[in-house]
Amino acid sequence: MSVYIIYIAIIGFFALKIFKTPSSALVLAGFMFAFEQWAQASSRFFLSHQSLTNIVIGVIVALAVIICWFRGSISKGFYPKTGYLIICFLLYALISIFWSPSFDISYMQWKQAIPYIITITLLAPLTIKSSDDLHPMFSGMVLMGAIITALLLFMVEWNGRFIVFGNDRFGENVTGNPLAIGQLGGTLAFLGFFYRFKNEIKIWRLLRWGVVLLGLMLVIKSGSRGQLVAAIFLMFGFWFLDSPSKNIFKPLLGLLVLAVLLLAVKYLVDMYWLTERVGDSRRFSNENIVGDIGGRFHSAFVLLGVWIESPFSILFGLGNSASYHPNILGLYPHMVPLEVLGEEGLIGFMMYFMVFFRIVSGSFKSFKKIKNDNDLRNLFICLISLWSYSFILTLKQGSMLLAQDYFLYSMLLIKFNDEIKNKK
Repeated sequence: MSVYIIYIAIIGFFALKIFKTPSSALVLAGFMFAFEQWAQASSRFFLSHQSLTNIVIGVIVALAVIICWFRGSISKGFYPKTGYLIICFLLYALISIFWSPSFDISYMQWKQAIPYIITITLLAPLTIKSSDDLHPMFSGMVLMGAIITALLLFMVEWNGRFIVFGNDRFGENVTGNPLAIGQLGGTLAFLGFFYRFKNEIKIWRLLRWGVVLLGLMLVIKSGSRGQLVAAIFLMFGFWFLDSPSKNIFKPLLGLLVLAVLLLAVKYLVDMYWLTERVGDSRRFSNENIVGDIGGRFHSAFVLLGVWIESPFSILFGLGNSASYHPNILGLYPHMVPLEVLGEEGLIGFMMYFMVFFRIVSGSFKSFKKIKNDNDLRNLFICLISLWSYSFILTLKQGSMLLAQDYFLYSMLLIKFNDEIKNKK
């Protein structure tokens, strides 16, 4: 019964919250997959109705967009110019399935992904009109992220790095996706480390370290090595931008912060991976990590080996989700940029790269304009750290169709940069 109370309380809170601050819907959109896994691991009802959480969150996001529309907070252009380049890229990828090696395989991948692309990539960013709307989003992510993380850490069954949903008819464990869980932990660690509430109370300065620790615990328990490394070094790197100072001791303080984070990570790795709880000390070994990285490059080069065989495929690509064809890989190559080059060709890759280039160049210009504005600088650091985090993860996991978080934060960062650009 407590599971349903918690579930209804969280959904009900944000369903009501969007009438005051529609951008709160982004919290549910960003944490959809982790929240869904907690629900399915906690109740057979949600496991039997796997689409329910996705549908409910999709409805809340759509309702938030409708509220924004009637309030006149959605501009006539809907998206910034670079945002339309993302849409053109996605449309091109969709069209390319018509010349993929197996239309049926590619079509099935799109059929599964399109509801999430529409909800997370296209609808959710419409709830952001200005940078002020990022505060409800980030504060909600801290609140909900901490709750879900605690529930996942202490209230569900784990088998190694996997959350257990139950057993199939053969008695084998049915488990969740640890990478989505790890990404939640990394996101929470970032926001705990960087985000400053608009009306911040002093105790948050202490509580934030608990939030960071909670996030890192979830990353490590899920065995998400890429998430862990990216989170630690991005926090260290962006800390210098978030706290500009001419103090000569700041580099030393930064090294001290990094040392504390690394010590915390070492302790948590020992606790979860070098004990009998998990019993797989090789997960974080150098040999295992290097081997897995090599495997990802091998898969990507197999795809590119097929791509380069034809002038047509070099220019237009093999077709989206071509890597799933059994004669190529049978699965995606786990490296999105090289996947895009192989499946969307030079045309698609140039669109993908142009989005990346415009975001990076726009972000440099934004930071120069707002570096002396504490609030805007803090919002920018939170946003660009999450964007950088999601981009790095596309270099080691998932496919282009599964990179909704990357495209979501790309849309939000594009909007932020355009707002700063238009400020006098």
